[in-house]
Amino acid sequence: MLQSRPRIGFRFVALAVASLSLVGEVKANCTSLGPVGQLQDITPPGVHLHGTGVCDYGVQVAVLDPRNPSTVYVGTCNYGIWKSTDCGSTWTNINTGTNGDHIQNSSHWTLVIDPVDPQVLYTNAGYNRVNAARSGLFKTTNGGVDWTEIWPPKDKAHANLLGHNLVTQVNINPGNNLHLLLGFHEVCAPPHSQACFAETRDGGNTWTIHNGDPRWQFSHSQTPYIIDDQTWLFANHD
Repeated sequence: MLQSRPRIGFRFVALAVASLSLVGEVKANCTSLGPVGQLQDITPPGVHLHGTGVCDYGVQVAVLDPRNPSTVYVGTCNYGIWKSTDCGSTWTNINTGTNGDHIQNSSHWTLVIDPVDPQVLYTNAGYNRVNAARSGLFKTTNGGVDWTEIWPPKDKAHANLLGHNLVTQVNINPGNNLHLLLGFHEVCAPPHSQACFAETRDGGNTWTIHNGDPRWQFSHSQTPYIIDDQTWLFANHD
């Protein structure tokens, strides 16, 4: 279960039992929601929950537009990316353009929105059912309609780093929206350490590979976090 802490004067999003719920008070366009203080299921209508569709995980991640908190994006398991502009009262499946089929038929457990340009989002395409080799990181610059694959990169130097290009998590530097760290859901190939991760300082155009601690063996979940340019955190789970 993933749950954010409630803030005074705002609703908070909770992901529980594969559904999406809100509670509290929002200072945004949320007039179509139910009474303040009551949890309600706002799962997008096209996203099936446990045991009823092509994937048992439903909603996996949610993010808010930092400039308009009534705009919510959710990533799902094999039901694409959905957007609401009224705090979850109504939803639209938005990945209808370039590479939309890859987004629709994969699992999204990481989703981040650019704090400077909210039309830019990044998500993974885990266990891509269209093409398993394209299970990496995708980027949109028009609010989720069209998507460009930015991991694996075109740079052939990184072509053999991973077997399946599975991404664990992407995080953005809060002080530099073009600076991202990318963790993987599989071990890295030599000469890199098994727990390696990638960095970009140009929004995904080019990447640098960093080695994690060589003592972390058989790692399958590397999660780097950016505090600032000089301070990073790294979580590792084998």
